[in-house]
Order: sequence, then structure tokens, then C-alpha cells
Amino acid sequence: LTKNEALSRIKHIFSKLKEEYSSQISNVIELWNENVLDFSFDVQGAKMNGKLTVDDYKVTIVSRLPWYAFMFKKRIINTIRTEAEKLLRKNP
Repeated sequence: LTKNEALSRIKHIFSKLKEEYSSQISNVIELWNENVLDFSFDVQGAKMNGKLTVDDYKVTIVSRLPWYAFMFKKRIINTIRTEAEKLLRKNP
């Protein structure tokens, strides 16, 4: 999968997620600078933000979880990893 194809798929899924979860998230900010996305949004009263970087052979997501989400940290990471792997397969 090329870097440009990965970027295209990620941008598309972000648009779908904003629509799908519009009743649960608000104040969505999505700022792309080439292959780096700075994002933030509010979910259930908590501010979430982070950075997603698309490189030639990897995608990195860095974000802080609110304190009350730490008990779900492993599940959140596994879900993101599983969904990202599906999204970024050569033949989705």
C-alpha cells in the first residue's frame, strides 16, 4: 500500500466517522499538514486530541486518554489496531 493510498483511506474514514458519530462527538478539528494530522474533538464532555502520522511503511497515532478511560486503554488500543489493519490492507 502506498503512502498516498494510505492517506486517502485515512482521510475517507475520518469523514465517515465524523458522520457516523456526529451525535456523540462535537467540535471536531482536523488539520492536515502533508502526511500529519493534528486532530481534536469533544466526546461526552472530554476533550480528545492527538496526532496521526502516515509514513512509508507505518502509521503512528499519539493521543492522551482522559483519566476515566484508562481502565479501557487496552481495549481502545486493540480496537484501533484491528480497525487500522483492516483499513490499510492492500485489498480492503
